[in-house]
Formats: sequence, structure tokens, C-alpha cells
Amino acid sequence: MSASRKNNGAFLKRLAVLSLPPLVLVQMALSIPVAVKADCGDCPKKAADKESRREGFNQPMILSGIKSIKVAVGELEDSLKAQGASSENLIAKMKEELSTTHATIAEDSEGCCKSKTGKNREIPPILYLKVRSVSDDKGSVYSVDLSLVEKTRVSRNHKDIMAAVWHKDIIGRSSGKIADDLAEQVTVLMKDFKKDYLLANSADIGPHELFAEPGVKNHLLIEK
Repeated sequence: MSASRKNNGAFLKRLAVLSLPPLVLVQMALSIPVAVKADCGDCPKKAADKESRREGFNQPMILSGIKSIKVAVGELEDSLKAQGASSENLIAKMKEELSTTHATIAEDSEGCCKSKTGKNREIPPILYLKVRSVSDDKGSVYSVDLSLVEKTRVSRNHKDIMAAVWHKDIIGRSSGKIADDLAEQVTVLMKDFKKDYLLANSADIGPHELFAEPGVKNHLLIEK
């Protein structure tokens, strides 16, 4: 069969289809399988993607623009104190990690008193650590919670409250010296906080701070 006859045959077939009633054309179209690309909301998610998702209030960029941070530790239980844990040591660990950022560590007297003009000073964000534990004859089970608490306005009633805008926690068991275990876990949580803080404020931070070792404060950041 010549090429011209094939072309003529194809043309006649298309013409015959177009001459069909509209209802028949619609039925034919519905019978043809069509590959439809699902939008991102319907796409299957990988397990790694699911694990990497974080709560909306816990995003790193919530830490952007923070210049001053106050460090606080909740009252430790007597059982923890009896095993050598102390608020002073935990605060020292927190400050050690913060020392490599460009954030100023506010002291207790800062942010809670009136300024020279008579106006109340703005309360800085508070990095708050809370430790809980339960002990038995096999050891101690503990939880360590680290939160950044900040003055926030509730949109529904326009009230100013202190609320956690960033949070991480660790649960573990200690069969040895719990004070050492707590110090180690606090360091882990503080590294997570510092990573998010440096990411959120990377425009204001140089490479020397991103890779600085804990306890080594850059000389440009030392207040005169």
C-alpha cells in the first residue's frame, strides 16, 4: 500500500470520528485511560520525609532576630540533687553552648526592671530547661525538656503571654551517675538549639562562629 493511500485512510478515520454525535464522542473520551499527575498533596511521602517534618511552631526561623537570651533552669527534685545534679552545673552547660553564638546572655537582673525613663524593659526570650525523674531499684528514668519561652500576643484576644515557640526534649534511663547523664543530654539539646539559632540568624553570623568550638567566644563578640 502506498504512503498516499495510508494517509488518505487515516484522514477518513479521523473524519468519521468527528462526524459522530457529541454524546458518543464524550463516551469515547471517558473510556480512554488518561495518566493524571497527582499534585504534591497526593504524592506518597517517603518515611525519611515524614520523620524530618517538624511542628509548625517549632521551625528554626522562629529564632531569627533574637539578640539576647536569658537562661533558666526549673527547680530540681530533691532526688536529683541527692545524686549530684545541680542547677548551676546545668546552666553552665547551657551558657557554654550559647557562648559560640552572637547572642548576648542576659543576667537575672536584666529585662525585669524599669529603665531610666521609667518604662518597663522588654523581657528577653528565656531558654528554659526542665528536668523530671522517677527512680527505682534499677536506676532512674528522666526527661529533659528545653524550650524557648517568649512574650507573644494571642491573635484571638490580643493578650500578651509568655509561650514556648521552640521546644525539644529527651527521655532516657540512667543506671549510673545521673548528674553526668543529664549534663550530656543538656549538651545534646543545646546543640540542636544552637544549630537552629545559627541557621535562622546566618545572615548576621560569620563562618568563624558557625564552626566555633563550645566555650571559645569570638573576640569580636566580647563586650567592652
